[in-house]
Amino acid sequence: MADGGVVVDGPSDGRGAWLCRSVAAGEIAAAACLDAALSRRSFARAWRRDVGVDDERAISELVGRRAD
Repeated sequence: MADGGVVVDGPSDGRGAWLCRSVAAGEIAAAACLDAALSRRSFARAWRRDVGVDDERAISELVGRRAD
């Protein structure tokens, strides 16, 4: 996270988290990888901070897939 926000697909200050790239048009990360990362709370572990529902929704929207 950079300056309290999420940076998608590029370098930033702070800790990072990687997802497998999607081959689908309009998506940055593969939907299955994103779903697995969210269900396993991988972002919270990678960033060493709490990641709430609003954060997860923002991540989903930034990578091109709406949260359920």
